[in-house]
Amino acid sequence: MLATHVHRRHTPARPCPLRFSFVIPALDEEAFIEDCVRSIQAQQEQPCEIIVVDNGCTDQTAPLARQLGCIVVHEEQRGLSHARNRGALAASGDIVCFIDADCRLAKGWLRSAQRCFAQSDIGAVSGLSIYVHPRLWKRLWYNLYVVGVIVSVVVSQLFFRRMIFTGNNLAIRRNLFLQLGGYEPVIGEGLWFSRRFWRQSVYRGRFCAGMILWNSPRGFEHHGFVRTLAYWIRGAARRVSQEGYTYKTY
Repeated sequence: MLATHVHRRHTPARPCPLRFSFVIPALDEEAFIEDCVRSIQAQQEQPCEIIVVDNGCTDQTAPLARQLGCIVVHEEQRGLSHARNRGALAASGDIVCFIDADCRLAKGWLRSAQRCFAQSDIGAVSGLSIYVHPRLWKRLWYNLYVVGVIVSVVVSQLFFRRMIFTGNNLAIRRNLFLQLGGYEPVIGEGLWFSRRFWRQSVYRGRFCAGMILWNSPRGFEHHGFVRTLAYWIRGAARRVSQEGYTYKTY
């Protein structure tokens, strides 16, 4: 009797899909948190978790977040950077996505981010943040800032091969974020984090126009457009502490 040998073609194992964790810092954000969370849950691809960091809330933000299915963690030290860093430590995903509570994601945000991280040398990606306002002239006025940011990003990448990241619209490999020490508690934390990112040579950063975020202009509304820009420019020139910096001002 002849033995029959069956030769099986070896199929390389597909890499496991990356898991995405969303981190939302929150200080009394009950008016915004539901829209923000719903915009994440409405993504074509589902995140593995949504973490809301209670940074001293005295309203219904934390209970609302739990009702929406979020993980709620607490950070006693006030400040955006401290809250975001606490969320990254609590995250179990491979990629941490930082979004602010008064923002909403466009529907294709997460799918666009996934496509970027399909490239193994991509370490971090920032998207396009667009300010919303019921008045057309204010939308145009506030988004002059967005135009300036995009021009800066393009110039930086074309001439210096360096990506400038934003603090409230960022997806990054969790291990890399922790290795780089997270966000500093300073104004313009995204820019200062970018400078540390540039020092490492393993990963590169990129801009993704598909990662669209609808941004609240409440900082501009509270203090005025020019004054707010001046404040941010000062924070970009030298380290200015986030002490006294709130979620509802700049």
